[in-house]
Amino acid sequence: MRRRTLVRVLAGSLPVAIAGCTGSADDDTGSTDSNGEPGTDDSNGASDASDDDSTDPGEPELTTLESITAAADRYDDDSQTFTGSGSEQTSEFELRDSITVFIAEHDGDGQFEPELRNESRLRAFLPISEFGSYAGTAAVGVQADTYHLDVVAAGDWSVEIAQPVSPDEVIHQLPVEVSGDGQDVVGPVELTGEATVTGTHDGEGGFGVEVLDESGRGEHGQVARVFNEVDEFDGQEAIEMNAVCWIHVHAEASWTIEIE
Repeated sequence: MRRRTLVRVLAGSLPVAIAGCTGSADDDTGSTDSNGEPGTDDSNGASDASDDDSTDPGEPELTTLESITAAADRYDDDSQTFTGSGSEQTSEFELRDSITVFIAEHDGDGQFEPELRNESRLRAFLPISEFGSYAGTAAVGVQADTYHLDVVAAGDWSVEIAQPVSPDEVIHQLPVEVSGDGQDVVGPVELTGEATVTGTHDGEGGFGVEVLDESGRGEHGQVARVFNEVDEFDGQEAIEMNAVCWIHVHAEASWTIEIE
């Protein structure tokens, strides 16, 4: 990832440390010691380190976001996992207004499309559409309803579905960075207003990045579509959001993201 180095000039002089000083603080210049010799004046030519209490906090340090797959419980006590072989339909399950994460694997040679549909089939989401073997993570914002998965597959597959609600202690503050390879969902990070997203993609194929509101406001949540590129890429975009968010990265090669 491209790095930008900030050089800050500190005002004022550095404190000077004094070693080996003796005598009373009340001694005057020209005072004499017990032998009648001139005393040593240590009150001039030096600065008291305690006179300068100012500190410079500097720029906040980058922290590293994690894949949601690194969280054992996905921050969702009601996460569900479905498995099968070939094309089939799962049983029904309930989802609430929220970002919804799909952690999936497929070991077949053909198409793999786990489509999320509601009972009336009027709401449908296709978070993953891949050909051949696949292991990755995707995310969409959904509206509360009863759903099932219509899975198109050519081999064995598994799909875990989670709607994360992140505890305060794991929510990152800007600036943040993260790197990965392929499709993933990383976070969580709190955004408060404007932010700059810098991204790189080191290879051929598509590179897409979305920032999704964890609370899933509205039918599709609050979404900022940041990058939609092909092949090698190095660039940045400004976004504006006020929410705890996850970043959905769809990539064909290794990538990096930095938000500040």
